[in-house]
Amino acid sequence: MIPDDILARIPGCGEGCPPTAVVQLSAGGGNRVLHVVTPVGQFVLRQRHSPLDRPGSTALMELRSHGLAAAAGLAPRVLASRPDGAWLLMEFIAEPSWSEAQLLSPLGAARLGARLGELHALPVPSDLPSFDALGTALAYQEQIRAFDVLAAQQFAPQLTRIRDISQQLQDIGMPAVLNHGDLVAGNLLGHAPQFIDWEYAQIVDPTYDLACLLTYYPRLESQRDLLVSAAGLTSRASGVALALQQERFASLNALWNVVHGVKAG
Repeated sequence: MIPDDILARIPGCGEGCPPTAVVQLSAGGGNRVLHVVTPVGQFVLRQRHSPLDRPGSTALMELRSHGLAAAAGLAPRVLASRPDGAWLLMEFIAEPSWSEAQLLSPLGAARLGARLGELHALPVPSDLPSFDALGTALAYQEQIRAFDVLAAQQFAPQLTRIRDISQQLQDIGMPAVLNHGDLVAGNLLGHAPQFIDWEYAQIVDPTYDLACLLTYYPRLESQRDLLVSAAGLTSRASGVALALQQERFASLNALWNVVHGVKAG
């Protein structure tokens, strides 16, 4: 199940010693995630399926983003990886993932918002590329065109709007920071929380993560002010940017859903 070259990098599995247990964890279709138990500890192995790079998600960006967050105590420590990001081995966090109810609660919204504020305050290396929303949308459209030309054509107005919103966000001029980009409850571990699954991490203004949350969880609108305040995004510019970001994220998410065969509603 685990290739020998990776197995050799897992503590306790040197010299051909097999793991005590291997359990497959839930993950997106583009990845395989294993909980690996050995005589010396517990670990998580995350492997990206081919192709390694997909619209809005590159293997190296995932690896670099996870590493930056881990160094700040916001994600599990990376213990080993392949340089191109095809796989990474991390420590196992013996904490439960969040529930949707927890995320939607006032306490959960406040705690998550504060944690996002910490994430968005991290220095960003100059060699990490900024998010290309229009390029991602165009790539999704091409994938849709491969199996449904008419559906791809129907997204033309959304692509035009994504281009216009991207220019407006650029004009607002908020700083580009590290965003997790896929904030489902299952990607939040423990009280703090820690963030896992950095597949869709982006360098973009900090309203992106909030737009993600409000798109995935419409009921979170009731905690919007609390979430925004805890994240430190209370300026007028942030409010304008968040409204634009929500519209753009929803359009991108709709394209992603078509590519991956997710039915609306």
